[in-house]
Amino acid sequence: MVFNVCIIENEPAYTKQLLHDLNKWKMITDSELKIASYLSGEKFLESNTSEGYHIFFLDIKLDKLSGLDLAKILRKQHYSGEIVFLTSFYEYVLEGYHVHALNYLLKPVSPEEIYSCMNYIFNKFTGKQYKYSYKGMKINIPYHDIIYFNSRLHNIEITTVARQYTEVKKFALLKQELPTQFLQCHRGLIINTDHILQLSRQEVTLTNQIKLPVSATYTEHIQQAFLKQAEMKIYL
Repeated sequence: MVFNVCIIENEPAYTKQLLHDLNKWKMITDSELKIASYLSGEKFLESNTSEGYHIFFLDIKLDKLSGLDLAKILRKQHYSGEIVFLTSFYEYVLEGYHVHALNYLLKPVSPEEIYSCMNYIFNKFTGKQYKYSYKGMKINIPYHDIIYFNSRLHNIEITTVARQYTEVKKFALLKQELPTQFLQCHRGLIINTDHILQLSRQEVTLTNQIKLPVSATYTEHIQQAFLKQAEMKIYL
């Protein structure tokens, strides 16, 4: 598959280095990359949408519209892909959590840090898939596209980043089939922890801006999984 990358960086030297590192990763992994680069967030917004990009590398200290402001705009546009911040300052790192950032890299960024981010993307999009079957239709849905499952009577509703599916399946059987990033948060609800945007003790906000309840039974388990996922992304 082709991985679509967007760089928004106002210092040409850093853009040049990032392009070099990305193309080196492309050669090492024998992957295909399509890379777009912009000097400002305004230029990007004038000519593009976030649709289709697997990952953004954003300089936080852009001239006018900051990388953090641009990330907030992307999330409001329901962009559910990965965002990596690039900066010479560490003071904004906590803000990255509010936009569900994959990583926060201090300049000068090493090639190994870029490789790590791209390896995460590679594994995410080439991993296992959910086998969906309903009324004779059979398709494979990438797990990374699934945001949550909702049990209604004898049906399971599957909400993905693009659309919703329905199938007939027992909820208990579904729980046994899913990989570890899927956790029950409430009766009849299973969420993909990779899609958690915000979390409180009673509610979770997912990357499609849907808010779902979290019952007391599952609160601690969800919190631990979310924190572990955040730590894994920071220390990739």
